[in-house]
Amino acid sequence: MRDLFFPPLAEVQHPWGSPTEFVRPSAPFPYANSWGVAVLLLTPVAVACFMMARSWFVRCLLLVAAVVLVAPAAATSNRGMFAALGLSAAYVVVRLALRNRATPVITLSVLGVAALLVLWSRGLFDQISQRQEYGQSNEARFTLYRETVERTLQSPLLGFGAPRPSTGQELSVGTQGYVWTLMFSYGFVGLGLFLLFLWGITWRTRGAADDVDVVLHSVLVVASLVILVYGLDIMQMLSLALVAAVLVRRRYGLEPVRPGPLHDA
Repeated sequence: MRDLFFPPLAEVQHPWGSPTEFVRPSAPFPYANSWGVAVLLLTPVAVACFMMARSWFVRCLLLVAAVVLVAPAAATSNRGMFAALGLSAAYVVVRLALRNRATPVITLSVLGVAALLVLWSRGLFDQISQRQEYGQSNEARFTLYRETVERTLQSPLLGFGAPRPSTGQELSVGTQGYVWTLMFSYGFVGLGLFLLFLWGITWRTRGAADDVDVVLHSVLVVASLVILVYGLDIMQMLSLALVAAVLVRRRYGLEPVRPGPLHDA
């Protein structure tokens, strides 16, 4: 409870048997995974802002922020975050390639390779491998998911209101993924309503009007997948809702699309 009100700058983890501690950035969230989810959702938003910005000062600020982000991002050793960012980039590149948008495709590809090389030079892959060796196993996670489904079947309509202690491990049932939190807490009805909203708005906004919309749409696409393994806090939910609102507004012509300088390339 204290960490919720006074989140530490980093979550220090020392798994049993590990020779070193894992210091993973978390502020302003209590957990490092929440920090990672915020990064994977907001990075495309920052890219969209860069594309729309007409001021070089704003663009320089965004570039500086991206450089500053490298060190803490590498320190998270969060494989899910990097996989989601890679998926988001791949989605954008494919969509833009189908539109014959050569310049942004080449730019994003070069930036992606450069980012990969920088993270590799900082020992990211070694950190991820070490965390996997001493951290929680995938088998334990799948066991928890199975218990979540079995116990939800005892109250399939209303759920149990909140995660509860597991009968076989330290983690609580209804955690380790927003899908499982909704399922266990609000039953299959609550889960179905949320998925109807998220997947429905993702489908309705698929017809992106310009490059910025494609980048923003990647947020909804990736969020539809990461909720299987990551939870969503208030900030992440608010980010999804705002991105969805912006895409709906632009999709149905409620605001004029004003292409930035990169769109004419």
